[in-house]
Amino acid sequence: MKLSCTHQIGKSIQNRKKFLMIFFSAFLLHVAFLFSEYSAWLVFFFAVPLFYNCFECQKKAQAFNYGFSWGFFFYAMHLWWLAVLLFERGYGISRFFLYLLMLGYFALWLGLCLLSAYIFSKKKLCWISWVFFIWIFFMSVYYGGLAIGGWIEGYSLSFPVLPLAYYPRILFCVSFLSKGLVLFLILLFQAAVVLFFKKKKSFYFFLAGLSLLPFLVFSFFWRELNLPLWTKHVEIARALSKTLCIDDYEKKIEEELIRIKKEKKDLDAIFMPESTFPFPINNYPFVVDLWSYNALTKNTKLVLGTHRKEGSSYLNCVCVLHQGRITKIYDKKEHLLLTEKFPRMPLLKILFKDTFLKSSYPFISGSKKKNIFFLKEQPVEFFLCSEFFVPRYFSDVQSDCKTIVCFVNDGWFSCNYIVTAMLLCARMHALENNKNVLYVSHKHGCFIGKDGLVGHDFFQT
Repeated sequence: MKLSCTHQIGKSIQNRKKFLMIFFSAFLLHVAFLFSEYSAWLVFFFAVPLFYNCFECQKKAQAFNYGFSWGFFFYAMHLWWLAVLLFERGYGISRFFLYLLMLGYFALWLGLCLLSAYIFSKKKLCWISWVFFIWIFFMSVYYGGLAIGGWIEGYSLSFPVLPLAYYPRILFCVSFLSKGLVLFLILLFQAAVVLFFKKKKSFYFFLAGLSLLPFLVFSFFWRELNLPLWTKHVEIARALSKTLCIDDYEKKIEEELIRIKKEKKDLDAIFMPESTFPFPINNYPFVVDLWSYNALTKNTKLVLGTHRKEGSSYLNCVCVLHQGRITKIYDKKEHLLLTEKFPRMPLLKILFKDTFLKSSYPFISGSKKKNIFFLKEQPVEFFLCSEFFVPRYFSDVQSDCKTIVCFVNDGWFSCNYIVTAMLLCARMHALENNKNVLYVSHKHGCFIGKDGLVGHDFFQT
């Protein structure tokens, strides 16, 4: 009896240690996002405790529990920005369930992935199956993480490679290898480290070194680039208002434009983020006249994130204002779930259709025409927020444009780490597509070069 009791206590303590290791693994990855300037290197070690537990797994239920627990712990921390956003800007009782639904959704998916890994590992595919199915999980979240809403849309801001974008020399390999392969190498390195310490075989030490070799080799080819000359002739401005009064928005934008007009000369364009003027601008022609004649010079264009109305429908758009006229319009083609469009699944539409859209209508999509704008005779391509961050939408990049202009409404978020993750995503896009990015947001108005560096921060000059 005493032996049996002692055995149960020992087993309970062992299980607690394993789940503490699972939590620690999830925590390490969250810290890599939270303090990427100092802790991005944790990306190379976050999965070590997870792999250690997986390689000792003896039951299917145990494998599923490891996956479910890791997914729940990590996304409970990582998606805290969503909980805060729902509390600050959401409506109705359904907002209290959305955060928990997302946690359960991601946790269940990782649980099923590790269950599959366990099954295949017992069929002589050995330890590599754990690496493969954990890789499958992160890639499926990246490309299809929001599929629960009825669209095959990805969630890119929890991709483990992102924190490394803070050090573009290290991540320069993504310019030559796919981001999926880079992630696989990172996971393979961590699995090899665990196996080396468990089995003491030199093969795993060699494999760990081989996995890191591309990061080392390609880093020698990275070079810091000079700023293009046209960046001296543009400015990024921001004008946030805490009210929904048109007069307040109109006044704040005018004040910001007048300030820039006094401080800087010879500007070709002033860029302002998505939804800076969140009203249908074609219904208020007097504001165009006001800004054009009071706050802009004759040669300066205002490239403004705003809305417009077409019949009874609303479009999220960017308008180019020049000499009192709207000379160019780019309508957003793809929209973000819940904030700009409803879920397709009938039950989810009933539950969550009013979460963020209680006081407005969903936006309709613009035409699929090219979104090219010329800046000092250089073609640039426009992307409006979710078009830039949702991987499926960002796949259609024009090859003849050397610069992408991304209009972002990060003024919604009070959690700084998710705002930083958005900027890191922009830096990774710049590296992997070999393109400059003009990042137009309320919190990070900056130019990102092809080298992945923030070459110029407009809000610090």
